[in-house]
Amino acid sequence: MNLRKILIASLMVIVLASALAYYYWQSMMEAGAPQAPHEYNPGYSLHFTDAQILDYGSTPGYSSVYLLFAVNSSDVSEITLQAKQYPQPVPNDIYVLEHPWAGQNDVDRDGFYADLEQALRGRGLLREDQLLNTIQIPQLARFTNSTQKAIIIVPTGRMPSEFFDDSSMASIGRLLGLGCVVVYVGSDFGQTIGRDETITNQDPAALAAKFNISYAPVGSSQPAIPPYRLRQSTFMLAGLNSSFKYNSLSWQKIGSGYLIVFPNTLEVGWGDWHTGPALAAGDVAELLYRVEWEQPTATANKTVSLAQPDGSATDSLFINGVPAQSAGNYIRVYESATMWSGPGENRTVNSFTEISGVRRTVSGHMLNPFRGVNGSSINVALQISGSSGGQTLYFNLVAHKDGRQVQEQPFISAKYSDGFESTKQYVVNLTDGDYILRLADPSGTVYAQSYLHVPVATVEKISMDYDTPRFAFRLATDGVPVTDTPVMVSIDGGPPMAATTDASGAFAVAPASSPGVGNHTFAFNTTGRMLTLSDARSRPTTFFDDTKNQVIIGATLIIFILGIALQRSEPERYFIDVPDFPPQRKERVMISKYSLINLLDSMNADYRWKYMPLTIGEIKTGVKRKIKYQGKPVLISDYNLDKLLSKLAETGQVFKEGGAYGLASWLKQSGKTPRYLAMFREMRNFFINNAILFTEVGQRQDADVLANYRGENIFVHIYEGDESIARASRTAAKGMTYVVFASREELDEFERRLATSATSLAVTIKMESDIGRIQFITLGTLNAIIGRAS
Repeated sequence: MNLRKILIASLMVIVLASALAYYYWQSMMEAGAPQAPHEYNPGYSLHFTDAQILDYGSTPGYSSVYLLFAVNSSDVSEITLQAKQYPQPVPNDIYVLEHPWAGQNDVDRDGFYADLEQALRGRGLLREDQLLNTIQIPQLARFTNSTQKAIIIVPTGRMPSEFFDDSSMASIGRLLGLGCVVVYVGSDFGQTIGRDETITNQDPAALAAKFNISYAPVGSSQPAIPPYRLRQSTFMLAGLNSSFKYNSLSWQKIGSGYLIVFPNTLEVGWGDWHTGPALAAGDVAELLYRVEWEQPTATANKTVSLAQPDGSATDSLFINGVPAQSAGNYIRVYESATMWSGPGENRTVNSFTEISGVRRTVSGHMLNPFRGVNGSSINVALQISGSSGGQTLYFNLVAHKDGRQVQEQPFISAKYSDGFESTKQYVVNLTDGDYILRLADPSGTVYAQSYLHVPVATVEKISMDYDTPRFAFRLATDGVPVTDTPVMVSIDGGPPMAATTDASGAFAVAPASSPGVGNHTFAFNTTGRMLTLSDARSRPTTFFDDTKNQVIIGATLIIFILGIALQRSEPERYFIDVPDFPPQRKERVMISKYSLINLLDSMNADYRWKYMPLTIGEIKTGVKRKIKYQGKPVLISDYNLDKLLSKLAETGQVFKEGGAYGLASWLKQSGKTPRYLAMFREMRNFFINNAILFTEVGQRQDADVLANYRGENIFVHIYEGDESIARASRTAAKGMTYVVFASREELDEFERRLATSATSLAVTIKMESDIGRIQFITLGTLNAIIGRAS
């Protein structure tokens, strides 16, 4: 065997071994490859950055409380917020009464205090550095007015004697009259215990006469309903305004305060004296955390999903339908965060934030339906007070979402001396979500504001029958079926088909021919907007579709070909027949510099551009199309064209920037630099390729470009020094703002200077950047404007 055959045989072995190795590797990849472990460090911070009172609905007397918040997290999948508007503030001061205990001598008091302190701290009722306060009977006498109302926890097993002594400054009637909340853990009120541990019998009739407190035994006690864990209740409050819930809690409103009882002792009610105190401490903390005794006047919920491992969000929460007279007086926002502590492991952390004193910031009123489907018209009733000072005032209707302005349009004008009232229609043209509608003058002064919800319009698939063909769908807004509504359906851009939703929101279309194998787009024109769905018609997979099988087949073919190559063969002889080609005739054509200069202006006019630099390729195409010699187009090489343009650049008639050429006269006409025009050209290409509306050079004074993407205004500034940054700080309040830098190096240098600067402009820019209203990007990361990673 000669050397050639040995080499070919060795190559066959290598190919076969490589194919088998690939097959094995692919099989291991399909089984799943190990990943580097992630170090979990769960935590989050949530801050409320704005709170306002809005008008709610078409009927006066109701309000919406608007709360804007920002959240930053690490290893937190989601945070659920539940806001509750209470009719009056909940006391913040929590005390445990230090007093003799009846029949609980074996109970570890210090252990109960420690368990209670830990349980209160775990629910945010005590700060990490705060200790649980204790109080004695004489100190209760110092509570003299409603500003000193507190929550007093009494775990004594029997009610203290001084509480039922109407001549005592610590009587229950006086404490409840001040608005205190007394939480008692123990047996019924048939006996009391004094400070000297003396047991005294109490007459129930006298108790009812003095303090309006009545109680009755529980007929058949059942274990508490979660989250409470009391095992057996012995009595319940039975007076006016009393309640018994969860098989464990009983409370009664007396005066402006509340008497709340866990109707059994620590050593019996929760099991035994070993485990009972810790369980009781948890129940007391849960009661205070949930404010069970107060009925909220309105509630709201919001779930914020966060990216892993780190995520941040700015969102808003609206508490709707609050009576106007109590709106914003006292709000608790409960936070429930799901934190990841390891693969497949998570825990829930609960906390809350108190918000009070939220007030109306405008004097006028704007009443409109709180729900408006996109494309519909709603009536907006205006009630504006004051005087216009003899002038006609022009008002805009401005829409805000999650702290950002997303729409502004002229709305109404009026001249008035003693207020005015008017009703005008507003055509809803907003994406789904919750909005603040504001009536404002051109200077930005707000006269009235209200809440508007635009429901989410969705189309879901019911059945996709490609064989018949027949396709059925369901239309809903906010999950509620939309009935008796016309829908136009188009498949892959084909002719539209009409349908109408039935009582369940369902509709169907049957095209004349069935779409073929592959991906298909279904477009639905309904409720004033276009919705789309994607679906794929697949063919059955075959043996040849599997990549591993393709590799084996390929390796087999290679080995077969190499086997043929081992055969002895006669050398082939090849001949090349070169025909005679006719000579090509060239003529030198002189192009004047004025022809090239006029060509740049002419091409901008053809494209309907202004001041846009052109590339060598574009100018070359223009020469061929517009410059003729003896009726024939002139062809010029890239080298010669670049040489001509370079000579014009040397004379100052043309500038070159970033590989593109423009006229020097454009710089004087536009007042812009070559760098500015070249960057604008790059952004123009991006906006056109992504079907984004935008303004031309010099069209806006507040921004270099005002773009509109999916109904949202976007302000874009080309970085050319601190003036660009100052303008960006002014547009951040109007909408999403971007500052575009020519390169990553330029952006890094700017961020370095910004980090070390303490000027008022730098502080403003840092704040706007932190909350996401200003973003810094480069020409290479323009996709960030449409929410894509670049």
